[in-house]
Formats: sequence, C-alpha cells, structure tokens
Amino acid sequence: AGLACGGYGILPGFLAGYAVGFLAPLIKKVLPEGLGLVIGAILLALGYRPVAYYEKVRESWLLEGAHVDMDELPFMDVVEIEGSEAQIARLEKLLGLDKKPSSAKSYYGLYTDWLAERGRGPETSLAFSAERKASLRKALGLEPQA
Repeated sequence: AGLACGGYGILPGFLAGYAVGFLAPLIKKVLPEGLGLVIGAILLALGYRPVAYYEKVRESWLLEGAHVDMDELPFMDVVEIEGSEAQIARLEKLLGLDKKPSSAKSYYGLYTDWLAERGRGPETSLAFSAERKASLRKALGLEPQA
C-alpha cells in the first residue's frame, strides 16, 4: 500500500506513506476477503462495516438474448436467467429448469432458509471450505492461496 501527497514536500508524504503502511494490515483484517484495500478503506471511512460475506463462482452466458448465470455457492448451485418473461419461460423449459423450484430471494435469504431447514441459526459468513476453495482455484488455473 502506498500514498502520494503532491506539493507538500517530502516529510508529509513520508509520514502519510508510513501511516498507510502501518494501517493497511489492520484495515485488511476488517475487510472481507477479495475486497480491494482502497475501496474497503473508503467504505470504512464512510462508516460502513461488513455485516455479511459470501463467495460464489459464476459462469455467465448469453443465450437467445437473455443472460444466464450459473453460480456455485457453498450451499447450493443456482441458475439465474435475466430477460423478458417469455425468454425466461422458454429458457427454463429448454434448460430443463421448468420443474425446478424458483425464487426471487437474495443469496443470503436462500442461505438463511437453507440453515433453518437444517435447524441452524443465521450466519453472516457464507464461504467455501478450504478444500473446496483449493479445488476451485486449481480448476480455474489460479495459484494456491498462501
């Protein structure tokens, strides 16, 4: 992390850079994984605090003019279809999804329902297991996380 201060001489820039270097690791501890440090610092400065966190892997397609997103979440696989009502109905049938349950709930809403069905209370962190994360990173050609 770094910071540039123009027009103020070297000492303020040095002090600001030192402060950012010191604070960056502390800020990273508060932010959800994957949220950029600069954006996270801005959100924190504006008074926002993380309240929930979820991970997903998405594969997006354009099919017959509609957007089809296939998401893998730690608790279920989801297909989202965005288009006109006619496009959605046609693609649901084409993809064999017309007999599957559908929902307009958020992923967090689906997750709390899933937890309740299993007798578990609400949770705010919806993350893949370390093993699944490693498997996904390998499948996507990404380096293992340290």
